[in-house]
Amino acid sequence: MARKQQVSIQETVDNNEDFANYLEVHFEQLICMEVYSEFCGPCLATGNAIRKGKLEIGEDRIAMVKACADKIDALERFKNHSEPVFLFIVRGKLTRAMFGPNGIDLCRIIEEELKFMEKESQGIVLDRPKLEIHEMLPEEAAKLEENLKIEEEYREAAERLRVLTLAARKKRVNERLSQSIKRLNFIMFWPHCHQAHYDLYEKWDMINITVAAKDTFQLTEKTAREALYMSDVDTNEACLHALLNGKVLVVLFKMFDTDTRDFVKLMRYALYEEIPVPKEDVPPEKQVPLVPAYERYATISKTAREIRRDRYNAKLQKLKEEREEMERLQAEQDRLAREAEQEAIRLEKQRKDEERMARLAAGLPAEPEPEPEPVAPPPEEGEAGEPKEGEEKVEGQETEQGTTAEGGASTVEEKREATETASEVATTVTEMTPGDENPDEVPAEEQVVEKKEEEFNSDVEIEGEDYIPPGGLFVPGLYTPPNELAKSNGLALFYPKQVTALAETIETEYLPPHVLVIFAIDKRHDVQEVVKQYTSEILNMGIFVGEDPYNAEHIAYSIKQYDKMERPRRYYDRLALMVSRKRSLPLLQLAGLNPVYISADVISGERECLAMFPVGYGDDYVEIESVKEEEVVEVVEAAPEVTEAPEATEEKAPDEEDEEEEEGGA
Repeated sequence: MARKQQVSIQETVDNNEDFANYLEVHFEQLICMEVYSEFCGPCLATGNAIRKGKLEIGEDRIAMVKACADKIDALERFKNHSEPVFLFIVRGKLTRAMFGPNGIDLCRIIEEELKFMEKESQGIVLDRPKLEIHEMLPEEAAKLEENLKIEEEYREAAERLRVLTLAARKKRVNERLSQSIKRLNFIMFWPHCHQAHYDLYEKWDMINITVAAKDTFQLTEKTAREALYMSDVDTNEACLHALLNGKVLVVLFKMFDTDTRDFVKLMRYALYEEIPVPKEDVPPEKQVPLVPAYERYATISKTAREIRRDRYNAKLQKLKEEREEMERLQAEQDRLAREAEQEAIRLEKQRKDEERMARLAAGLPAEPEPEPEPVAPPPEEGEAGEPKEGEEKVEGQETEQGTTAEGGASTVEEKREATETASEVATTVTEMTPGDENPDEVPAEEQVVEKKEEEFNSDVEIEGEDYIPPGGLFVPGLYTPPNELAKSNGLALFYPKQVTALAETIETEYLPPHVLVIFAIDKRHDVQEVVKQYTSEILNMGIFVGEDPYNAEHIAYSIKQYDKMERPRRYYDRLALMVSRKRSLPLLQLAGLNPVYISADVISGERECLAMFPVGYGDDYVEIESVKEEEVVEVVEAAPEVTEAPEATEEKAPDEEDEEEEEGGA
């Protein structure tokens, strides 16, 4: 009897050419195409449904095929999806899609599509989508939107969990740190209130505390919020703007070792509640306001109009100061010019007196005789320079005579004009200074300033002006922490050296990247040897029942505690470690011990470690040594003494033995 030919249930296409050929060959059939990604492969859960759809429901009317989305351009939108997708194609058009490994729904949709195809072959027009294969169906768009929504919710939940975890770790770190810095505290002064520290200096002596250190810091928005961690300060826009608009002054205070007062309550009362007592020897106008220091230095933010007016007045004041500086420089230049002129006149007078005395000593007249001036020859007749008749001739003669006389006198006055040149220059400079010619005239600079003042409008926003915070908001001038957690966090931020001197180390809420590694309990002692080598890389350890990080039951914090338990050993007891990925060597050595589970990556590892080792895990557990262990330690330490005694007796000299025998006989 001949064997029946094997029926192909589901074919495979893995490139664009085979994909196009398959659509063309099975054009008259209903094509049920399973689309998968290369990294996860086809769905195995729907194998029976595919077989039933081909052999029992569709038979020759349906063609089953699976296609890899990574290698076919028309299916590119399904790449990197682990969820299987089934596309239904009729005559080359995409009509329907199903998502997920649901075999019952797959068989139902096959039956429905075959009925629709039969009706269309009878000429019945159906109102349903028929799109190209590369186009997206309505159910695809709905599914995509749903997936995006789920991803967004997952990201929000993960971010919320991260924030809550960091907050819990931060609180735990500050709680542990606060136990070591009971006698330290600080005050932070806003940039515009540095003077408050010196105004309140007497108060520090009154409450018997000392200034241990002080320094200025330029804060950013992140460090400002860190400094105000768990504070009662309203971090509004105006408060943050004032805090970041310059350097803050942070003063570190210290109590004496014998002082047992609560430092936080002491500082809060001194600054926030205590009202100063009036001083009898100070006049009323100089008395300190009878309000707490916190209220005295607090302010309310100004409105935009007030700030613009203040900025404009500051600009005018700057222009005025510049003008006064220019006038001062001009007056100084004039003074120097006058002194130079007087000095030149004095030197010239001194020179003339010395010349006069020298001439008198030589027997000459005090003043030199003027030199005779040469007489010009008369002009010849008939030349071009012949004078005209009448008055013109007389005037010409008088002009020549005046010129001759002036020429003779000019030599006498040359020296006098040279000495008067400096005074004329100084007079000219003095006359050119503004305001001398007409005292009532307003300088041009003042006219420009008055014109700008008339055009200024504080309600109009100027392009490029600095940020102006909202008005009417409360802005404190100083701050001291209201609780131990806020105090510990602020001290670790501003003065880590002083804190480290008392607390040895400052922990952080940020853990390095880490993964979860789980071992069978019978390998606990081998694992312990590796843990001793890398204590800083093993962040947490515990014994649990079960391998599921989210459902495991905790039974012990350490191997020693587990070994002391009277509980019987179980097959599913597991040793779990939180291992840092900062270095690779610890994880490699642990992996060599064949663990039963290692986290796939850092992200999943941190999530799994948080489930097994919540914040504060093991804080209340203290490893206690039993009496037997202490006895063993004492015996081990005393053992060398026992072994040394016989050696000492063997090394005795013969003389010493004779002396002992004599003493015994006596």
